[in-house]
Amino acid sequence: MQKNEAAKLSTTQIRDKNNQTIENLKKQPIRKLALRVRGRNRIQTVEPKVAQQIIDSMNTHPIVSSSANGKYEHPGTEIGYCFGRATYAHLALLKLGVDKDSIRKIWLVGPMVTNSITWQFHVAATVRTTDGKCMVVDNFTGKLMEISDWVNFFYKYNAKPQKLRVYITSASKFSVSLASYNPVRLGLNVSSEVDWYRHYFFDLMKWFQKNDMSQFGLSFLHY
Repeated sequence: MQKNEAAKLSTTQIRDKNNQTIENLKKQPIRKLALRVRGRNRIQTVEPKVAQQIIDSMNTHPIVSSSANGKYEHPGTEIGYCFGRATYAHLALLKLGVDKDSIRKIWLVGPMVTNSITWQFHVAATVRTTDGKCMVVDNFTGKLMEISDWVNFFYKYNAKPQKLRVYITSASKFSVSLASYNPVRLGLNVSSEVDWYRHYFFDLMKWFQKNDMSQFGLSFLHY
């Protein structure tokens, strides 16, 4: 989709579409009655400091931290696992009691360059915060950012012609070219030798089964 749009539209038109995508998300209403979990209502918004704590936890987490990437990458490849960290943020927010409709994923599609590394997309989770904003939970920037600021941050990495496209999806979308989570895509039913992601997601799911977020100073949030 991004390639088709980039071929037909100018840089200005692409940015106008990006701005409209962002505005559409901001205008979506917050569901008044959330689903219940553990006998309590799920919350629709989180305090900004909670979202920042999730970002900070990515830097030391045994699976999603950058120091663990080598364990899950094949020799000569660099996956980066931004979509792994976005999955972690999504599941962490759910585990903390956030309503699923308050969480989305935001995708930047198009060639980006930093130093000698080129990558084709970037993704992070978004969440509604108590100040009424849609914020991006991404440790690439190191801090919680409003969506527009986050997108502007990445424009500088966009290779020419600068036609980086922004898309918003449900939080359960797995990768830029694949649909929602399922056991096959997550590699849950195969050995680590067969799984392309070397059990990155298998280990992540197992971590969530055995742990809560208390080690990062976070606990279940109730309405």
